[in-house]
Amino acid sequence: MISVFIVDDHPLVVEGIISFLQKEKSIIVAGYANTAQGCLDFFKTRTADVILMDINLPDINGIDLCKQIKTIYPGISIIALSTLNQGSYITKMIENGASGYLLKNADASEILLAIHTVEKGTTYFSFEVGKIYKATTEQQSHSPILSKREREILALIADGLTNIEISKQIFTTHLILMDNDLLYQIALTLVPNIGDIHAKALINIYGNAQNIFKAKKKELENIEGIGTVRANSIKNFSNFSSSEAEIKFIEKYKILPLFITDENYPKRLLNCYDSPALLFYRGNANLNTSKIVSIVGTRKNTDYGKSFAENLIEGLQEQNVLVVSGLAFGIDTIAHKASLKNKLQTVGVIAHGLDRIYPSQNKALAKEMVEQGGLLTDFMSNTLPDKQNFPKRNRIVAGMCDALVVIESSIKGGSLITAELANGYNKDVFAIPGKTTDKNSEGCNYLIKQNKASLITCADDLIQIMNWAPQEKKLKKQRELFIELSADEKIIVDLLQLQEGVHIDEIYFKTGLSSSAVASALLMLEMQNVVLSLPGKVYKLL
Repeated sequence: MISVFIVDDHPLVVEGIISFLQKEKSIIVAGYANTAQGCLDFFKTRTADVILMDINLPDINGIDLCKQIKTIYPGISIIALSTLNQGSYITKMIENGASGYLLKNADASEILLAIHTVEKGTTYFSFEVGKIYKATTEQQSHSPILSKREREILALIADGLTNIEISKQIFTTHLILMDNDLLYQIALTLVPNIGDIHAKALINIYGNAQNIFKAKKKELENIEGIGTVRANSIKNFSNFSSSEAEIKFIEKYKILPLFITDENYPKRLLNCYDSPALLFYRGNANLNTSKIVSIVGTRKNTDYGKSFAENLIEGLQEQNVLVVSGLAFGIDTIAHKASLKNKLQTVGVIAHGLDRIYPSQNKALAKEMVEQGGLLTDFMSNTLPDKQNFPKRNRIVAGMCDALVVIESSIKGGSLITAELANGYNKDVFAIPGKTTDKNSEGCNYLIKQNKASLITCADDLIQIMNWAPQEKKLKKQRELFIELSADEKIIVDLLQLQEGVHIDEIYFKTGLSSSAVASALLMLEMQNVVLSLPGKVYKLL
């Protein structure tokens, strides 16, 4: 529990801050005063963790009050409050012991973030400070009222430097702007009414999660699909303490967070409209390796299903595929164990946080997988394996692979849902046929009958269909000279010139073209001997 004291001579400001602080379970309002003397009287007999202090009080200015308070209680964190025209106090307040600088027009979420930040011993500067000085530095940076150090700071802020960079050049102490990308990325996933689809749409507009929280409410309201309700959810969000707790968990257990814009985010998921904005990963497998096969099936497998799964994975050994499944009982567990046995990396996508393993009987298996593959989830720690989480888990299993194989499933099995998702993501889906009288084969037979899955009887079938079999070297065809490329073709060629081999999903994501436009353009480029199609839906220039 963080205790906060407020000193400000504007009753409406004090009333407003107290009203929302009292709603926070992690914060208690220790008291308030409208004069510096009232603040000093309070601290003669009591104390607090954080002080929100107006720097322009009627009896003593904030700089002197800050100095006196820090003399009595050095451990107290002080956040200076100011209006737009009082920026010259930044360095003076910091030099006299203040831990933060916040504008009075900051919204509730930023004030809460500032309180939690300084309470942990980190300095906080307002979101708006950089904007204000960028607009006014022309006048202020030449003002004779400012010290040389203050003018240097204003110039650095105007240049867009963060507090970390400023502190390296100016301050002897380490001042940190709370611009930790991960903090805001996690927070974005916690905002009510903002799901993965909305989060990714906002990222496309603002570039990063922090800018979304900084955006004006009216600006957010005008974005298609956001509107007033979702804009209010973003601007009123204050649960940054949960983000901080998750970061501690991530650091403690060496978990790798993967945001949608990160280089190591599974690129095959980028073309899935409902892919997670943020993933949590523990392991050593490359999630963007050239060949990924997802294997799903019933929890109550037969000996036939077990034997097929084991033989399939053994047959894929030379392909060095990454095997993905859901760590559930039955076919999932068999697939993971067979992968480990055949020295293939295997990743389990789970429907809960990384602080637990479900089912618990697979703890030992999961431990092995972390050393030879990994565990992946889009759920934070302390998330239970509730029923509604499994369909969300399935979309990752379906979306991050090149080929999805269904081994035994009833007609209403969860594996069929995963197969439907994979078809929707334009993945290659395969199913194992079985007797028409077997319940465990109903789902597979249905997929084959409806042309929603290709029938395979062994690993070689899959390898041939996926074009993974070694190809005989052919004479390189001469590229036609002076080819006139369409606009779409030129966009794709420009992308392929930047790197050797690009997966189809990455082409969708980076070009912004529709799937039909990409397919048409690639076909024409192949016919003109400009582009070569490689196994696993990877393309490169000839």
